[in-house]
Amino acid sequence: MKIVEKGECVFVQLSGRLDAVSSSKLKKQLTKIRPDLHSLCILDMDQVDFIDSEGVCTLVHELKRLNQVGCRLAICNLHSAARLIFEITQLDQVFEIIEGGYDAIHSTQREFQEIQPLSA
Repeated sequence: MKIVEKGECVFVQLSGRLDAVSSSKLKKQLTKIRPDLHSLCILDMDQVDFIDSEGVCTLVHELKRLNQVGCRLAICNLHSAARLIFEITQLDQVFEIIEGGYDAIHSTQREFQEIQPLSA
């Protein structure tokens, strides 16, 4: 998991599996987002090759939690298998899904300051 921030945006690059083990790590990192500093969190799913029910539950929980503190949660670069899960469960209607979101942010990535982890 790689985390970068620019201004009010936090960009989280996930990789591998989004399951029970990685979900707990993701939750731990996302709890460090400060709504007074960060208004948008983007999860880059480009390198996620597997997502199970625990991963989906974590995403839903974090969406709800972040929205309650005034931070938007968006997802970009969903692969076809993950996109299918979102469509079947109709979570594509709940989550803000950015098409090509990473490309837009990647073009200014040299301006990002890498942080690992976010300070509380």
